[in-house]
Order: sequence, then structure tokens, then C-alpha cells
Amino acid sequence: MMCCTEVLCPNCTSSNILKSGFGRSGRQRYSCKNTACDTKTNMFEYCYKGCVSGTRKQILSMAINGSGISDTDTSRVLKVSKGTVTSAIARQEDQLISVNPNI
Repeated sequence: MMCCTEVLCPNCTSSNILKSGFGRSGRQRYSCKNTACDTKTNMFEYCYKGCVSGTRKQILSMAINGSGISDTDTSRVLKVSKGTVTSAIARQEDQLISVNPNI
């Protein structure tokens, strides 16, 4: 008995996906063959939660809502390192709105 699961691209939801080798951790990589898709390869199982799509959006929304970077706040809740949180905020610095414009 053969069981198949349809794999969709997490960015464009296209079903035009092919296997594309393995990552360093031994997990399967997939390649999106849709020409309109921004990302060409993705993995569906990650070793580190900081690489999962959507984690950076969660970090930014938590930063906007006033959560800190330290162990007791964003990094502990999302189970990512403080460096990941800091770099995600620094990359999106121009898009963040200053709460106190006088500073």
C-alpha cells in the first residue's frame, strides 16, 4: 500500500514542488518550480525554530507590543536565541515605528 501526501509551497501554495536534496542536518529540502515564487528552496522540518517561516513576524509583533529581548520574554517564549531576536529587529528597524518620537 502506497501513501502519498501532497506537498505545497509555503510561500505561493503551488503544488509544483520537487525534492531538492538534503540539508546539513539531514532533513529533506524541496524546490518550488513556480516562476512567480520568491523562494526557490524550503524545508518543512527545521532543527532550529528561528528558521521557521513566520518566526520573524512573531518576533516583530512581540517587539511592537513591548516584549523584551531577554530570556524572560521573546527569546524564551519562541525558543530562539537572543541573537536571533536582535538580528530580526535590527533588519526591520526602518519599518518599526518609534513609540516616543522625541528620543
